[in-house]
Amino acid sequence: MKRYVIKCKSCKKSDVVNIDKDNRILWQDNKHIISGRYRLDNSWGWQCKCGSNNLLTKQEDKVITNKQSPDPKQIEQIVNNVVQDKLNKFEMEVV
Repeated sequence: MKRYVIKCKSCKKSDVVNIDKDNRILWQDNKHIISGRYRLDNSWGWQCKCGSNNLLTKQEDKVITNKQSPDPKQIEQIVNNVVQDKLNKFEMEVV
């Protein structure tokens, strides 16, 4: 398990999260970073209370029509043609 400081570039606030070897986030007493996921472009996406959010890549947001229950064919389309999202709204540092 690794510990990371996740810092929002928008509001400059941060929290510490633990992530296990299977990319599961083990939340602690987070006050600012309220959501996170390992995205299809093999990067982490985060959401902050201030509204800053990069949980979905631009590609996922464009292709997936039902964000709550995505069509497996749409997921496969993204995975087979993955584009690295360059929009970086958060810093992630090993502690």
